[in-house]
Amino acid sequence: MNPETKDFMAQTETLAVGDGWAVEALERFEGPLLAYARRFTGDLDAARDLVQDAFLKLCEQPLASDDPRLGPWLFRVCRNRAIDRLRKEGPVHLWEEPDRMPDTAFDTERDAETRDEAARLAEGLRALPPRQGEAVWLKFRGDLSYRQIAEVMDESVSNVGFLLHTAIQDLRRRLGEKHAHARTAVEEAS
Repeated sequence: MNPETKDFMAQTETLAVGDGWAVEALERFEGPLLAYARRFTGDLDAARDLVQDAFLKLCEQPLASDDPRLGPWLFRVCRNRAIDRLRKEGPVHLWEEPDRMPDTAFDTERDAETRDEAARLAEGLRALPPRQGEAVWLKFRGDLSYRQIAEVMDESVSNVGFLLHTAIQDLRRRLGEKHAHARTAVEEAS
């Protein structure tokens, strides 16, 4: 855990009325929220600020760590803060995909093939329109339901379904038949 997180956890514990619910929420959602915020900002420090703002706002709310609304609420607050920040900074591209692969070592030929498939999938995800990319990220990385995604993105549940369906169809088309392994992963996810 990085020093900023430890400092923030200490602040959160103080604000959590002693029962630890905010610390539980921090442990559960900090990583996914940080990755989500970074997609908006492209900057890790700015993403940390957004996540910290979301958790500080959480400490003012009557939500508990086991409340099913907690995850979508945190993603929504983080998203709103990111949009506010982007509006102040001027025109930028919303929902950027970092141009790097995870820092993972691939030793075998099969691992190299998996890395290549992951790179093709990441390229396909970067090519999606921003709202589709965000919906896909929230579904498969944020592990949110259609209803929760709709709350976060301020969309109808049916529109979230349309965004996801269209994105997955586009990914299938982009990956094509020659990339059957990566395509199978996309199909299994839908």
